[in-house]
Amino acid sequence: MNLDFFIEDEQYIQCALLELDKFISFCREREVIVTKSQLEFFEKKKLFFPILRIKKPKYKEKIETTPNNQIRSLGPLKPRERYKGEIRERYSIIYFEKDYLKWLKEKGYISITKDKKFIPWKNFFDSKLQERSIMSYYSQFQIFWLYELLQRSSIKLGLVFFDGINKENSWEKIKSGKIIINAVKRNFQKRINDYYKLTEILIAIQNRYYPYTKSDERMISVSFPSSHINWDWNGFKKKWDPLKTQKTLGFDFNYLKKCYQNIISTANFKDPIKHWYTFIQFISYEKKKKLKGQALLAQDFYGMAKMLKMFIKDLTGESLPSPDEGYYDWKKKYYGKETLENKLEFLEYLCNAFHVNPRPKLILVVEGYGEYENIPRLSKAIGLDLNLTGIRIENLKGIGNFKNLENFIDHYHSLQTVVYVLLDNENNTRQFKQKILKKDSKYGISRKKTKSEYIKIWDNNFEFDNFTNKEIAKAMTKQSQGKYTFSEKEINIVRNRNRKIEDIYKENVGFDLNKREFDKDLSNIIIKEIEQRKSADIINIIRENRKVVNEIIKIREIALKNYFPVRKELWKKNQESGFFGDIIK
Repeated sequence: MNLDFFIEDEQYIQCALLELDKFISFCREREVIVTKSQLEFFEKKKLFFPILRIKKPKYKEKIETTPNNQIRSLGPLKPRERYKGEIRERYSIIYFEKDYLKWLKEKGYISITKDKKFIPWKNFFDSKLQERSIMSYYSQFQIFWLYELLQRSSIKLGLVFFDGINKENSWEKIKSGKIIINAVKRNFQKRINDYYKLTEILIAIQNRYYPYTKSDERMISVSFPSSHINWDWNGFKKKWDPLKTQKTLGFDFNYLKKCYQNIISTANFKDPIKHWYTFIQFISYEKKKKLKGQALLAQDFYGMAKMLKMFIKDLTGESLPSPDEGYYDWKKKYYGKETLENKLEFLEYLCNAFHVNPRPKLILVVEGYGEYENIPRLSKAIGLDLNLTGIRIENLKGIGNFKNLENFIDHYHSLQTVVYVLLDNENNTRQFKQKILKKDSKYGISRKKTKSEYIKIWDNNFEFDNFTNKEIAKAMTKQSQGKYTFSEKEINIVRNRNRKIEDIYKENVGFDLNKREFDKDLSNIIIKEIEQRKSADIINIIRENRKVVNEIIKIREIALKNYFPVRKELWKKNQESGFFGDIIK
């Protein structure tokens, strides 16, 4: 490792080196189980070792003893400072900052461990001061190297191994196992330089590329240690010279490609959720960090591979395939180049494939609160929860608010959501329907904006189409709070003369009808009918007499037929199928 290059380029800003205990914890979180004794053994055999060792400088600290025999620090003793009180020796805190590291290097406190003679770890501990005097630092990128080593130097013996054989034979088998392990170690030693070089490269390029591994494919995350709070990543990125790194470290491009392929192969082998790789790349980095064990380990491997892939692209212009792609360009052939470059569009197709797209399959547009509040209640009563079917209800809050309904329908139909409109037969609703049925979609699709069956106009309105004169009269009487008793005859006159219920109510009672409570009372009649006899027969009877129930079943069937596309080609076929609007011939 080129120590001057490491310090001058500050190759520790995005990924700090990890002290021994933190490195062990980092590995254990990813189910790469290793102990201090194992790490010491591997170093002794020159199979695995820290990147750096730093000897902690000593300094003298002024202290005083308080009346209750506690020691209080008065700060470090400055050069040439005269102090007659108590003094004790302490070790300095190690921090990674360019000038400080240069000073440590000049004083001989930093050493590259690769070519150093092995020193037992007990010598790194000062028993007098009861703390480590020499710190060992690993890179998180070494976990790939350590994982490979543990895989090739471990043999697992189950209890079945010892069953039915005597102790002597068991020991012979274990000894023969040791011979096998030693052979594996000898073979692994031939690859140490490759693993070390890979780690060195990843450390050297981490400031440039590591933020892209903390990504949801739309945003990246740049981290800063406290000593580099004002570090300008964008400025660093502009000055970045990949060729300088390649020349300084000395490696060829084929070696990089081989490393990339090895990491991807291992990640795919270990990843328990590899079939979700494409989708998981769009998950937030903070959520991905909450993965456990091998799933988290695989994400780290994918991140290393991503760094190498971007580095190779900058060096050679060659774009290597993603972990989920291979060399067959299947994603480009399946989704199309434009879709892959449009991250939001690509994400929507992925969500469709995983059935997690929250976009409604059908939007039911109603004219007032009566239908808006009671259709969901009626749906649940007959066992058809519209929400679970992907149906959302929108309230126009009056016929005067549908001047933009035409564009609303066309927009959502282009997004693969059916818009089903339920309107009262008043004002110009029939003219509106005839007008929109003639309009072509403005989204470049050879279809009309909608189709006739998606605009339902009541023969009269929600109340008159679904309830008898007697039921309406009873509900209106209840709302009058005893001030007036309405008759079936009065309601029949209102129905035949095409008058509004609200008007006749106010004329006789003297105040406005609470339409929301009124419609709720009417809907309760249907709900009570359903609760009394829950059977296919009663539902069929209700469908004949209560048109709203028939409409609920109808829109649910439409929603169930609406399959979200998983690629653009299927979206286009859906749009031109006549499902969202009549085909333009």
